[in-house]
Parts: sequence; C-alpha cells; structure tokens
Amino acid sequence: GEGTTADSVEAIMMAADRGAKVINCSIGQVVYDGRIIDMWNDAVEYAGSKGAIVVAAAGNDSGPLRYPAASPGALAVGSISPQTGIVSSFSNRGPEMDVVAPGQQIWGVDRYDQALSGLPGTSYAAPLVSGSLALLWSLIPAAPRSDILQLATSTAVDYPLSSPNGFDQLYGWGRFDAEAAYQAMIAMYPVQTDVALSATTPRGFETTLSWSAAPGSGVFYRYGFVGGPEYETTATSGRLLLSEDGTHTVYIHEFASDRWANNSAVTVELNVSTGLAALESLRMQGADRYRTSAATSRQSFPSTAPAVVVASGENWPDALGAGVLAAKLGGPVLLTPASSLSVATRDEILRLNPSTIVIVGGPSAVSSQVRAALAALPLGASVQRVYGMNRYETATAIARRIATESGGPLPSQRVIVASGEKFADALSVGPLAAKEGYPVLLAGSAWMPSTTRETITALAVTSTIIVGGKAVLPDAVVGSLPSPIRLAGSDRYATSRAIADFAILSGSLDEHTLGVATGASFPDALTAASLMRARSGAVLLTNGVPPAFGVWLGARGENVRQLLIFGGPAAVSYDTEFDIKNALRGQ
Repeated sequence: GEGTTADSVEAIMMAADRGAKVINCSIGQVVYDGRIIDMWNDAVEYAGSKGAIVVAAAGNDSGPLRYPAASPGALAVGSISPQTGIVSSFSNRGPEMDVVAPGQQIWGVDRYDQALSGLPGTSYAAPLVSGSLALLWSLIPAAPRSDILQLATSTAVDYPLSSPNGFDQLYGWGRFDAEAAYQAMIAMYPVQTDVALSATTPRGFETTLSWSAAPGSGVFYRYGFVGGPEYETTATSGRLLLSEDGTHTVYIHEFASDRWANNSAVTVELNVSTGLAALESLRMQGADRYRTSAATSRQSFPSTAPAVVVASGENWPDALGAGVLAAKLGGPVLLTPASSLSVATRDEILRLNPSTIVIVGGPSAVSSQVRAALAALPLGASVQRVYGMNRYETATAIARRIATESGGPLPSQRVIVASGEKFADALSVGPLAAKEGYPVLLAGSAWMPSTTRETITALAVTSTIIVGGKAVLPDAVVGSLPSPIRLAGSDRYATSRAIADFAILSGSLDEHTLGVATGASFPDALTAASLMRARSGAVLLTNGVPPAFGVWLGARGENVRQLLIFGGPAAVSYDTEFDIKNALRGQ
C-alpha cells in the first residue's frame, strides 16, 4: 500500500524491458504536478514502444482517474458490481476510462489477519482484465499490441444497458468480455494450413519424415506417432524411432505465432516388421531444472509421498547424497533456488502432501527464507534440515541420518566414496546407492576429510565403493579405506558405464531400464535416483553417442526395454536420443 512514484515508473519500464506483454498496475496516484504526470505518461509510452499493454486501475475515491490509468496509452479499468452491473460507488471516472470489470465481492485473503473475505476495489477489477488479455494474446502471440487493445474495447458489452450505446465516462466502452474478444479473434486471424507430409522407414524402427513449409511467422512443428513421444522443431524434416513392430500413425502438427493452429494433424500410416523387441521411451523434462525435477517426481510418485527431500538447484555438492536419503524416506528429490522456493517445487510438494520435508544443505545452499516458505505450506509437515559446515560434513550428516532411518547397521555396512570436487561420478552412482541404501561420502583429490573417516568408523563400515579414477581420487587418499572397490573409466562417461556394469553384474540393477542424462550439467541427473531405483535401472551420462558408448549400448541390445531421458532437448538432444535407440537395436 505504499511506495514511490520513481520506483513504480521504473518497475513498469523494467517489466517492459524484460519482455512482459501485459503489465498490471493496481496502483494509482493523484497528480497535479506536470513533471510527475510526464513521468507516468513517459513510462506508459515506453512500455507501449516495447509492445506491452499497461492495464491500470482507475482508482477508488469517486474522483478523476489516477495515474497511470489516466495516461494516454494505458488501458484504464473501473469497477462494477458483479451482481447488478452498476458502476461501483467508489470507482473513479472520466474521459480516460476504457472498460469496467467486477471489483466488488472479489474473494481474497486479507494480508494482516489471513481472513478470507470479499474485497472491493478497482485494484481487483484491473487484474481480471490483465489476466484475460494475457490469455487471449498467448493464443496469437504475434498479434500486434494495437489489435489486442482494440479487441478489449470494441468487444466490451455496453453498460449500463439502459443508457444510449457508446462511450461514457463511468463505464468507458463497457464491461470487458473475454468470450466476445475471443470470438472476434477467431474471425480476425487465419487458420494454419496443412503441410504435405511424407515418411519412410530406411531401417529398423527409424523413420525419416519431411514436409512442406507452413506459412506464417514464428513457425514450428510438432511431430511423432500416436501413442509415442512428441518432438518439436523449426526444420521441415525430422527423425523418428517407432517403438515396436506393427502399424503406426505418424503425424505432423504445424503452428505459427500469427495464426490459429489447425485442429487436425496431417497423418501417414506406416507399417514396420523388424522382429526386434519393443523399446519404450519417456522423457522427463520441464522448462528449467526445477520443472524437470517436478516432472521426474510425478513419474516416480503419481499420487502422494510420505516425505520430500529439497536440495539446491544452484549449489549441487550438498545434494549429491540426497537421492539415497530420499529413497530411504520414500519420496523424491526436488530442487529449488537458494533464495526463493521454486513455484514448480512448491506445487509438487502440495500435490505430494508429505508429512516430512527434509532440506539438505545449509542456509547458504537453501536459505532460511525457503525453509520458512516450506513451513508455511498448508500441510502441517515437519520441516527439517540436514547439513554440515561444508559439502563433506553435509554428506556425513546425510549418511548418519540414513543410518538412523535404517534402524541399525547400514545395508552390507558399505558406503560409496566420491569426489567432492568433481560431481559427475557421484551422480552416476545415485541409482545404485539409492537401490541398496549406500550413503555417498565425499573426499578431496589430495585429502580425506576427517569427518568422512570418523563417519566410516562410527557407522562400522566394512566395505567401500570408490567411484572415479586415480586422477580424481588417488590411492594415497582412498587406499586405506576398508575393502575398497574402485569403479572408474577414462572419463566421466566411461565411469558411468563402469558403475552401470558393476550394478548390473552384482544384481543391484538390471538391464531392462536405462536412464540417460547430460554429463555437461548436473541438476537433471541429481533427481533421477528415486525413479531409477524404482525401475532398477542405471543412469548413463552422455555427450552424444561416440563409438565406445555405441558399442556398450549394442552389447545390451534388446535386453533394454525402456529408455528414460532426463532433461529437455537442450540437455539430451533428439539426435542423441535417436542414436541411443538405434544402437540398442543394432540399427
């Protein structure tokens, strides 16, 4: 309820600079100073020059419109009663009024006592218009700003119904009508035309598609086969791997930002007969690492989970052992920024409805503000933190918590020791660690932390698995550990294959499910452990399919029946996905 004109003006301009298309201003100022009026007008004009619409509340004192609603170029919104349609007694009025919307009996939570009540004000009417305009604009994102503004006023329902038609200073052009604006948009913009699609099967399950270019701006295509994964591209050709023998309906759907999508896809029927085993694939992806972790969680826990482990999506070392703890507690690992709770993570926690939320890492990794936001969720969950003064102490704190949750000695009295400086190896071992309940402890390249040694002694560890080569963890550092087994390759990718071989040969994991994640960036693999534990599959790090990886995949061949991909195409490209599938089927 308070602030400065300068801050508000700067906020409007900053929002426009950051690409906001609709800027809601449920703020207003009575202004008589021409210099301040110019500031508001310049800010609204600047936003318009960037292609944005400023939607502003008219004000609540029955007087002239406040700024920025009174600024030329702003879309000024007044308030009416949703029951009667009559202008609210408090709503400001004047020649700058554009449209009205309900601004009485709007349900909300009072910020002081958290009581739910019906609240009045043009501050509530304006965002109803802002949200509706944003939704409408998203349907035709290349529509010019002028069209959206014109739709808002030209399709408004003239109010009051008893007065002469046309503009007036109480109601502007009338009540904003999203449905009428939508219908006008349907008539205003063309529908995307069909493309000509051809598809061939040059070998095995692989299909090559090509199609004619679709008209319009911002054109892109989505293609796939019915019942299978879908892919997106701006090119006019694509690869596709069918999942099994039989008849498949291959489709292409074309889109453009300046027209309506065609509701019907173009299809081609293909029949393949290879004699190869079926290969299912599934990609866990979101717009960022936080949404990807939520997508992985939904696949692992389709209903609820008793616990959730929250880790930093920015500072990974603290979370390297989080997957084992999450598996022991029966829930997923979800990521969040350090300073604020990710919306995707918040929503997933609410869906899972856990009784326990465990944060791994100290306040520098996951802040006190995030912990407070977790505690404020309407779940009644116990929010706990497991951490130490650094990554090595945090790893040992997690190990001790796992031992406590086990109610006795660790499984096989074994731990895994990985590098606390190079993280890829610890991520590759996550599914094995989660499956068997082996805590992951950390060591440096030139030293063994005393906290790691003390924990190994305290937990009566009799066997250790060392992940990574001697350049990462030299014998001088780890050679004195109890009964060490080293799993290593020439690089992080070869090490991930060595870990998978060990886990499969030892019977901890099997070959039926294989996971892949990028080896260049780690957050996607960080959250894979719970799902791969449930599927008893290993995770391989990939940077494409070089010959050595292709040979390894070919040796597993048709034993692999399901491929799980962690991350979007920017992390694991479509071509890498297709090359992995081809290698698995010897194509």
